[in-house]
Amino acid sequence: MPGVCLGIFLSGVIMKKFKLGLLGAARVAFCTCVGGFLFTIPFFALSCRNMDVAGLTAPYPGPEALRGAASGVISSCNSACGCPQHQWDPVCGQDGITYATPCLAGCTFTKGAGRNMTFHGCSCVQSSGLSWGNSSAALGQCAREQACSTMGYIYLGLMVASFFIYCLGSTPMFIISLRSVEPELKSLAVGVFMLLLRVLGGIPAPIYFGALIDYTCIKWGSRKCGGRGACRLYDIDTFRFLYLGVTTCLRLLGYVIFWLTISQIKRTLVKAGRTQDIELQRAQENQEITPGHTADETESLYISDGKAANGSEKMCITDGNAANESEEMDIGEKMVITDRHTCNMHIDDKNTSQISD
Repeated sequence: MPGVCLGIFLSGVIMKKFKLGLLGAARVAFCTCVGGFLFTIPFFALSCRNMDVAGLTAPYPGPEALRGAASGVISSCNSACGCPQHQWDPVCGQDGITYATPCLAGCTFTKGAGRNMTFHGCSCVQSSGLSWGNSSAALGQCAREQACSTMGYIYLGLMVASFFIYCLGSTPMFIISLRSVEPELKSLAVGVFMLLLRVLGGIPAPIYFGALIDYTCIKWGSRKCGGRGACRLYDIDTFRFLYLGVTTCLRLLGYVIFWLTISQIKRTLVKAGRTQDIELQRAQENQEITPGHTADETESLYISDGKAANGSEKMCITDGNAANESEEMDIGEKMVITDRHTCNMHIDDKNTSQISD
């Protein structure tokens, strides 16, 4: 949790400090996703050995005849006991092997009570220095090797680093969904993003991951009212490779789609830049640069593209040239600009134009 919180906070700092655009945010998000994924690759090698459970992950100890007669949790040493096969109440024998129940260990009597209870006369437990059938077992599973605890700390450290790096791209990932759409569609984009996140990730994932995990179970418990209960023992190696394999495949598929998205964003931005350059070039070509002449504030002038109209009633000032200073005109109440190239001035009948040479 601290790594996730710190990663999300720093992702916002990165966006603000470097002022990342759409393409920059996409690249940062992609790099952080891949970086976080690289820290999960060592998980394939981090594993504890399967716990030795007689009849499940390890054979029953003893003479060859007994081991050969074993069929699941039932063996020659406990076949006469009538033990229930689906019960799970593990005991640890003196030989370091876990047995599903004291009955399956072949134990005949107990000593003590509660957590201090021990089982004796166990015919399936073989321990050095003791005669056959005189071994004992303690309540609970046998302890794992010390190396398993070390693996747990390494796994925890890599997991924290992976989530921290992955969360560095959380803010850029969210920005992508906002900047990829029109401003009026941002709210809809956020809603669609969260909907897809729940539909594609939150709903089906527990179903198929749960089915894969159940597939790795090698010992199911039973309910008091009948029926299958919870899984008591998993095949650790199969669990590890199935879980990490499916996760890796899903991530690689997501990274391929992410890379295609970045390529599409890049092409869109390049195309938009070219279009903007073309429009700017056309605007510069169409823009007429005047040589510094100014029109008289008392006259309404329209600068056309180089075509002038001649006449006593039509006058158009082109190319930035001003009207002849020696001419004076009293313009009537109406002046209508008819098009882009000519200016038509309608002179009222009551006024006359006086032109002084």
